[in-house]
Parts: sequence; C-alpha cells; structure tokens
Amino acid sequence: MARGTSEILEFYSGRSVFLTGGTGCVGKAIIEKLLRGCPKVRNIYVLVRDKRGVSAQQRLEILLHEPLFSPVQAALPNVLGKVKPIIGDITMPGLGIGSDDLSLLRETVSVIIHSAATVKFDEALKLAMNINVGGTLRVLELAKSMELIQAVIYVSTAFSNCERAFIEEKVYPVSIEPQKALEQCERLHHDWNVKEKLAGLLGDKPNAYTLTKHLAEEVINQAHQNTSLPVCIVRPSIVAAAYTEPIPGYVDNYNGASGLLIGVLTGAIHTLLLNDEYKIDIIPLDYTVNAILAAAANLGMDGKGSSIQVYNLTSYKNPFVIPRILNSAKKSFFGRPFKNIVWYPTLHVTSSYLKFRLMNFFVHKIPAHLMDTLLGLRGGKKRFVRIYNKLWNNFGIVRYFCTRKWEFQTGNSTVLFESLSPEDQLRFPFLPCHINWDTYIYFYIQGLRKYTLKDEGDVKEAQRTVQKFQILHQLFTFLPLLPLIFALILVVTEFRPV
Repeated sequence: MARGTSEILEFYSGRSVFLTGGTGCVGKAIIEKLLRGCPKVRNIYVLVRDKRGVSAQQRLEILLHEPLFSPVQAALPNVLGKVKPIIGDITMPGLGIGSDDLSLLRETVSVIIHSAATVKFDEALKLAMNINVGGTLRVLELAKSMELIQAVIYVSTAFSNCERAFIEEKVYPVSIEPQKALEQCERLHHDWNVKEKLAGLLGDKPNAYTLTKHLAEEVINQAHQNTSLPVCIVRPSIVAAAYTEPIPGYVDNYNGASGLLIGVLTGAIHTLLLNDEYKIDIIPLDYTVNAILAAAANLGMDGKGSSIQVYNLTSYKNPFVIPRILNSAKKSFFGRPFKNIVWYPTLHVTSSYLKFRLMNFFVHKIPAHLMDTLLGLRGGKKRFVRIYNKLWNNFGIVRYFCTRKWEFQTGNSTVLFESLSPEDQLRFPFLPCHINWDTYIYFYIQGLRKYTLKDEGDVKEAQRTVQKFQILHQLFTFLPLLPLIFALILVVTEFRPV
C-alpha cells in the first residue's frame, strides 16, 4: 500500500460498496465507519430482505436510526442517504436480487464485503451449509459479473480451524469439496439423516458453524486460484463491544462475551469453566471493522497476488485474562450497576471440570430450586430453574471454546497495519497490542447497560438493590457455618476450666 495522507479514504472516495450481512453486528458497524470515516464513498448497497412483515426499506431506515449511528447523524446527516437497500436473500438463487438492482450492482460496485452468515454454534447443518457455503458461492457468482470489481472480502472466523492448536494465516485443506457437501445437504430431509451426515462431515470440528466457515474459506480460495477475482479473508476471533468508536463500549446484543458478562453481572452466573490460563480471545468491534476496510483497500490498490491473503485478527498476543479483568469490571459495575439483577454478582473461575460441576450444583442448581420454591409459596412465577437450565444448555454449546487454548499466526495482520500511512494508522487502528483491557472492560459494561439492556434507571436505586442482595448473599454464605460455630461453642463451654 502506497504511503500518503490517507490512502484508505482516497481508495473509497467515489467507489461503491456492496455489503451482505449489513443488519448484523459487524455489518452495521461497517456501514457506520464507511459513512463517518470515508464520507466520500459513493454508495453503500446493503443486501436486505423483508422480515416479519417489515419491508427491506423499513428495516434499513430503522437500522440507520439506531444509537450506533448517532455520531454520524450529528456530524454528517446527509451521508445517510448513501445507504441503499438491495432487496434479496443470501439463501436464494442469484441472492434473490431483481434484474434492475443486478444491473446497478454490476455497473457500479468496486468492493464486496461478504459478512452474511449464521453464527449460531448449534445451527442445523442444512441451514448453516446453505447460508455460509451456498451464500458465499452466490456472492462470488455475482462478483464475477461486476465490471469494476477490485476487492472481495470474506469475513470468516479465527475458529474456522479450531481443531488445530496453532492456526496459520492460510486456508487449510478440507475433507470434502464445498460444492459436494452443499449438494449432499440439500438432499437431506429427515432428522436422522441430518445427524448421520453431520457426524460424518464434522471430523474433529465441534459443530456445523466451524465446518461451514472452513468450507466457505475453501470456496474463496478456489475463486483465487481459478478466477481473476481479487479476494481475501479476514478472520476475527470473538467480536465484542467497540473499544473507542463510534461510541466507547458500544454493543447491542447478547452474543459471545456479552452474554457471559451480563450473566455474571446480573448474578445469574457464579462459576465458569475456562482453560488453565483463564483466557478468552476477543476483538473489539471497531478493530474488526477497521481491519476489514483496510484489507479491502489494500487489495484494491495492490491488486491480486500470487497467494491468497488471510488475516487472523485475534488478541492472542495481548490476551483478555478473566481474573485480571474482574477488578476493573467490579469498579465499572458497582459505580453504575444494572437495575435488574437476580443475585449479588460473584464469580469463581476454574479449569477443573469436576470442581466446576460441584460448584454449579451448589451455587446454581440448589439456589435455583430454593428460589423457585419461595416464589411458588408466594404465588409468583417460577423462573430460576428455567434460567439455569438454559445457561447449562448454552454452556454445553460453547464449552469447547471455553476450555481450549489456541496460538494464532498474525504476521499478515501486522504487516497490513504497518503498511498504512501514519494517518491511516490513527484513523483505522486494529492491532490488539494497542488495547488497554482495563479501560475496555470499563466502557464495555457501561455499553451493555445502556445499549443492550437499555437500562436507564435510577443509579442509587440500583445500588440499593445490589446492597440488599449482598446482605442476602452474606447471610446464605454464613448459614452453613452456623452448626459448626454452635458445635465449637459447645466444645469450648464443655472443656472450659472451672
């Protein structure tokens, strides 16, 4: 990438971008950063479908009025008109796009960012294959017909090869051709067939999500090898709240680390099973977006190379270590706690599965049944056993990722960042080594409270609620010790010298 004032801004100036997955967490943030950070972008075309009686146009208008877009609305209100809906569906032939829109895209788009995916770890194989693999094939077919195409970016995941302990920045061989796997899944109709086929395809992979993301990477790799399309892959790890922009700590969903933090800070989760280093690999939302936009600009300016570029975007070298972060989390939470908590927040982290099961029984299961019994006696609706059953089921889905450790090669990401001009390094930061996790977690928790939980309640009232639960927690912690204390008093009294 050439050196200059801001090559990234210059690259996007006057060019149009086609985005899939634009209504998702990463997709929305890409739209926002393009509008605010690259205001001379020509147009942003977003693939969007009608959903639950809401038209594609209405969905896009609602999206652009979310809090995420407040800064750009205030600073550059006119640029919002550059976001255009393309009515379609990632699962449909030809992406379900009408002929007029197809002509428009083919004649004007220079950059494709393919972010659409099902990210559910327990997604059904057939649907995951159709969206993640079939959707990628359909996007590439469209890209081949575009007159001005300069970059096609596939947003994958750092865990697409999670069965490996060390993950390089390359596309690993697949056990089955993506097209063949897709065709096999399209013929499945019965549950027992799906389960049988899934077991045969997974190999060492834990679920259909990681399998289909790996297969989609191979689709991109084959496009690099067999066509003239300029393609590359960006692999973020667990995408979490924004670090600095557009709003520090911005997050509006319960996915990944956000659901975990909410569970802990509302007093629903009191024990956690992690790898023996207590690390979780997360990457801020804004860093993810910056890396994607930088990768697209780099590919567009430098052109297609001999080998496909893969960028691992992970915090492996600057890890998010749970026990170390807890103190900062406590300061943020207790300064401005959540209004609706179910118990006083405490957390015990362990790498022992046996210890975790025992802790889960005593601090989750028993209290849940006790609380539901009390609610039943008072005529209230029982809910705690249901909550903890759901938490336990969810843990079963993510256990694989909580208890393992990975090393990631990140040389390509580092080289990409270092190739940016000094101004672009300031405008589009994405190296995780620059993250101060204490600062990050402080704003993350405030973002969860404001944007995810939409908790704008009285802070003093929330603090009083926490204090009440703290007293109850201390009481319940102390009660089991009463028989022991009573016995000690009896012993001391019995043998007291006369």
